[in-house]
Amino acid sequence: MQTIDLKTAVTEIKQACSGLEKSDRLPFFFLVGAGISSPTIPLASDIEKHCLEEAKKYSADEPPSQSPIDTYSFWFRKAYSHAKHRQKYLRSLIEGKPISNANLRLAHLLSEKKVSMIAITPNFDDHLSRALNIFGIPHVICDHPATSERINPEANDIQIAHIHGSYWFYDCCNLKEEISSRAQMSHETSSTMASLIDDLLRNRTPLVIGYSGWDGDVFMTALKRRLNSRLSYNLYWFCYRKSNINLLPAWLRENPDVYFVLPPEQIVEKGKKESLRETGKIEQSFKREPSAGFTSERMIINPMSSALKEQTLSAFTVFDAINQAFEIAELKLTQDPLGFFADRLENSLPRESDSEESGSVYFFRLAIQKIRRAEEWLKGRGKTIDEKFEKVLNAVQTSRYNKAIELADDLPLHELSKEQLHDLMEALESWEWMIYDKPEYYFKLCDVEVKLVDELRSRQADTSQYDERIAALLNEKIVILYDSTDDQRLTDIIDVCNDIDKRYGEASELSLREQVAKALVNKGFSLGQLNRSEEEIAVYDEVVKRYGEASELS
Repeated sequence: MQTIDLKTAVTEIKQACSGLEKSDRLPFFFLVGAGISSPTIPLASDIEKHCLEEAKKYSADEPPSQSPIDTYSFWFRKAYSHAKHRQKYLRSLIEGKPISNANLRLAHLLSEKKVSMIAITPNFDDHLSRALNIFGIPHVICDHPATSERINPEANDIQIAHIHGSYWFYDCCNLKEEISSRAQMSHETSSTMASLIDDLLRNRTPLVIGYSGWDGDVFMTALKRRLNSRLSYNLYWFCYRKSNINLLPAWLRENPDVYFVLPPEQIVEKGKKESLRETGKIEQSFKREPSAGFTSERMIINPMSSALKEQTLSAFTVFDAINQAFEIAELKLTQDPLGFFADRLENSLPRESDSEESGSVYFFRLAIQKIRRAEEWLKGRGKTIDEKFEKVLNAVQTSRYNKAIELADDLPLHELSKEQLHDLMEALESWEWMIYDKPEYYFKLCDVEVKLVDELRSRQADTSQYDERIAALLNEKIVILYDSTDDQRLTDIIDVCNDIDKRYGEASELSLREQVAKALVNKGFSLGQLNRSEEEIAVYDEVVKRYGEASELS
């Protein structure tokens, strides 16, 4: 079994796509599963739980098998016996739900046609198609075997195939026998999903993202056939968790052309990043016993020694890394929204010269003229604060995070509205973990977010929603400083600890009390490293005074 990290995988994918002649086909297609629509759309495990509860109203039977596909199929059938009812239930889960960020990133990537123009999915939702529509990108959709020949791998079109159908129709495949049936070849027609995937696999390799790999479905069955011979390009299977590999069949795990892309070994949990280096010297907190003098005991969870959790690799993270590597351009929708909308109206609606009657009824020309005038007025405003603010958001949109930080750091925050300050916080929050290994940018990001909160607080805005986040960011700054070799680092750590204590030392919320406790312990350790023993002991005494009886922090 071959495993690699995300950065290496993306580099190799870019190498495969670089230097292609105009006549060369792109070597990949996307195979994307439920992971790209989560958490907006429930995963199979969540659906199974709901169906189990629903089924208990009608039956006390138990599934004959404990395999995931068997139990899922059993409870779904018990809860919703009829195909129409199953479709109606799926529709209730999907219709009108917000598009996931991963689908937006994939649509953005497809629009550039640099990696692939084809996405194959077992998902029933239409999020990817909706995202492409929002971006104004035309595309072809296939959601039934009878329409499978509409997918032309050699065409210069963006194409989506729902290999199990979509929530719009009751003939979508959800139960085990339906999924298995969809995987079968036909002696009577070539219009099958199995034939479509065979055709794709003949000259292209899938990039598998957000997919659990149910053995026996149409994709896995076709892939097993294809792997009987060597692939011309490596197959990259992006694993949400490292442990997911164990659920995949041996014929896939042991194939020399398949590379499993794993989450990083370093635990970088959003808002609660951890370091895996040896931290024996600072993993304990201290307490003065009345009769035994100064002793140590494990009392407070330190940010350097928290219990480790298995890291994950989300679909959004994968698409984001690919977008960065291929330098995907900014969308016109966000770059020039009025121009984008005016162009779509002009290209889609009848002109008065084409249809005098339609023009006199709806006055499309006048509506477009108003939008164009508004567009010109905005362009004439020059380098306004709004334009500078939008440049930060556009840098985030195109995954240029280092540039976004630099632009945000130069913003005059006092000129932004409260709404813009909140929007900027939300934009920064969505990706700060991606620059955790770049201290210079991480520190600058931390400083920007602290200034944002301070600016909001100066305007009497409620900042409680950001308090835990800011405290955690500052504590992570301490973690990074510990790993640096700067002679000034211990003094800098003490300054950060004092800032956390000043901001949140009086807080009553458990989450903030824990953050303050972490900061104080690290302050005491840093003072000890500077041979300021009396101050060190005084800090530990303060920790005991505040939190010594707080069992919830032990």
